[in-house]
Amino acid sequence: RGQRSGRGTEECDNGDTYTGEWIADVKLGWGRQFIAGTGERFTGTFNQGVREGAGESVCSEMDPETGVFRVLHYSGRFLDGVRHGEGFEKIGVVQTRVVYAFGVREMTKASRILWRSAQNTSSRRLHDTEQLLADKSDASNLLDSHGSQVQNTVRTALQGIRDCEGDPQERAAPLQELVALIDEEHPDFLAMRRAVLEVGGVAHIINLLRDDTDDAAQAAGGEILYLISASVDFTGLAAAIIEANGVTLAVLLLNEDAAAPRIHAAGVLKALCRDADFCRHVVRTGAVTRMVALLRDAGFASDLGKALISKALENLAQHQRSAVAAELGAQVVLGGCGESSPGKIQAERGNIKFLLDSIWRKSN
Repeated sequence: RGQRSGRGTEECDNGDTYTGEWIADVKLGWGRQFIAGTGERFTGTFNQGVREGAGESVCSEMDPETGVFRVLHYSGRFLDGVRHGEGFEKIGVVQTRVVYAFGVREMTKASRILWRSAQNTSSRRLHDTEQLLADKSDASNLLDSHGSQVQNTVRTALQGIRDCEGDPQERAAPLQELVALIDEEHPDFLAMRRAVLEVGGVAHIINLLRDDTDDAAQAAGGEILYLISASVDFTGLAAAIIEANGVTLAVLLLNEDAAAPRIHAAGVLKALCRDADFCRHVVRTGAVTRMVALLRDAGFASDLGKALISKALENLAQHQRSAVAAELGAQVVLGGCGESSPGKIQAERGNIKFLLDSIWRKSN
């Protein structure tokens, strides 16, 4: 069967359902999900098939004190399918600010003391609370230690790339090592991707795109940015690329003859065109014309690439609507897509999604 792209609904045999956006048969974008086994309902954003970004979850759980089921409403951040970051939990009319770390709720010292006080007023209360705080400290230290190890691993790979600058053959090995670290096959790929951003590695990746003497390095640089953009905070990555003067270099990958660099560039644009400042830089490069041209290009036979470009243009239009609408309107006229009368085009310019679908449909 064909791959799902656009909006649609999936109904599973176990009763789970998903209604939302798809790209190349993967849940990617905004959607609603129902988990039949737990009765949980989730509304928010998905990335590579899992919950990531802002979202809301409503489910029932048993009150540990009364044994009665209650409705728990969580609104906050998700990462790799679980709650991660700041959010709010609401039970009835009581709302509490919470912080999660990879699905585990972190409690402040004050909240731990209050929680233990409500559970146990005996003389052991203080001892239990101190033990819980010690356990949390140990867990935090383990996480910090693991994070440092991940960052050191990434730093070593980046240093290997820098040490081989000017020698394409020698640089190929450390480049592939870094790609392997952030590939989904690696058990810690999400942490590795975040570490590239955290240790300032984006500037070194942009330098790879500047090296016109090493096509393999440029291709690897585009792939690395593509993989990272799918998982890390888009505002941080956008700021790092802007600071390294790399927006134009990322956009230039759209001009490559091979499909892979185009797809990588489209993926980066799709992820980062949610950032207003990045969008301004993209428009200044004149990339909108190239993006729409690729969407119309029947020779660019990648459904994934076109889906990513279409979504990138939608995101870009949220911040630079007039620039995107003007280019789309011109392309509709030049490409003979639909009615080409000035009045019709002007009316359609307000509907970015309509024009994107029209151009894409005519290219296939």
